[in-house]
Amino acid sequence: MKFSIGDRVWLKRSDEEGEITAFLGQGLVEVQVGEIRFPAFEDELEHPYLHWFTQSKKKSAPTPEPKISEPEKPGRARLPRGIYLSFFPDYAQESEHEIITGFALQLLNETAEAIQFRYESRPVSGSVFLSLQGKMPAFSNLYLHRLSLELLNDQPRFLWQLAPQAIPLSATNELLRIRSAQLIRHIQTLIQDGAPSFSILLRENAAMLPEVKTLPIPRAKAPESAKKQAPIPRDSVVDLHMSPGAGKANLLLPAQLQLLEQALHDAFLAGSPSLIVIHGLGSGTLRKAVHQLLQDTPFVRTFRHEWMPGYGWGATQVWFLS
Repeated sequence: MKFSIGDRVWLKRSDEEGEITAFLGQGLVEVQVGEIRFPAFEDELEHPYLHWFTQSKKKSAPTPEPKISEPEKPGRARLPRGIYLSFFPDYAQESEHEIITGFALQLLNETAEAIQFRYESRPVSGSVFLSLQGKMPAFSNLYLHRLSLELLNDQPRFLWQLAPQAIPLSATNELLRIRSAQLIRHIQTLIQDGAPSFSILLRENAAMLPEVKTLPIPRAKAPESAKKQAPIPRDSVVDLHMSPGAGKANLLLPAQLQLLEQALHDAFLAGSPSLIVIHGLGSGTLRKAVHQLLQDTPFVRTFRHEWMPGYGWGATQVWFLS
C-alpha cells in the first residue's frame, strides 16, 4: 500500500498539502486539508518530500530584484449549505492524454444537521444498480458507487429521499436524471477549471419541500388535441376512474394512463402550478403505474404521495416546471 493513515500527502491537481484520515476503498482515500475533509484518488496524491525539497531550493536561490508577493491562495471552501450528489472523475491514460472513463459518486451532507436518506441508482432498462439507506452526521460525505461514462451517457435515474433524523422518510422518491448535454458541459468545466469534481444540489436542507435541482430541461411539445382544449383551472384534479364526458367508468389501465397523459399536458399548458391525480388505493398497481409515468414526464418537477384531506392516501399531487 502506497500510503497509510496519518501520512502527509501532496495533491497534484490543487497544489495543496494534506493528511490521509481514512481509506474509502477502490482507490479512494479521505484527505484533510485545513479543516476540510474530502475524498481523493490515490493516483492523484504523492508524498510531499520532493515538493518540499524543490520548494526549499527555490527559496534559497537569490532573487534578482524585489517583487510584490501575490496574495496567498484561500483555503478550500465548502460547497454552499445543502445536500449534494457529487461526481468524482476516474481517469485513464490514453496515448499522451488523460481521459475520463467514469465517475465515483458520493452523497455530501453540507448542512449542520444529521440526516437520514434512501438512495437508488437505476439504468434506463434493467434492475436497480444500487439501493442504499442510512444516516449521515452533519458535514459528512458517503461514497456510493462508480458508474462508467457509457452508463452515464445512457441517462440513468438517480432516486432519493431525504429527511431530518427525527422525521420519517417520505414514501415518494425524488428523481434526478442528467441529460447527455448536461454531462458534456460538466466534463468540459472539469477539464477547463481543473476541478476535482462537480456536484448537483439535491436539497438546501433535509426538511424542505422536495425540488429537483437540474439544469433547465426543454419543455416537451403537447399533442395538437391538447392545445385546442379549453384551459384547465389552476390546481386542477383528474380522477382516473372517471371517463371524460361519460361519468363513472371502469377504465382499463392503458386508458387510465392515456387519460393522465392528456390531463398533464392540459394542466401544464394552462399554467397550472400543480395537478392532483386520484388513483385510489386498491392493489397499488395503478398508483405504481402513475408514479412511473410521472417520473418519465419531462415537464413534471416533482410529485408527492401522502395523506390529503378529501382524498386520503388515494391521490398523488404533481408540481410542474415553471
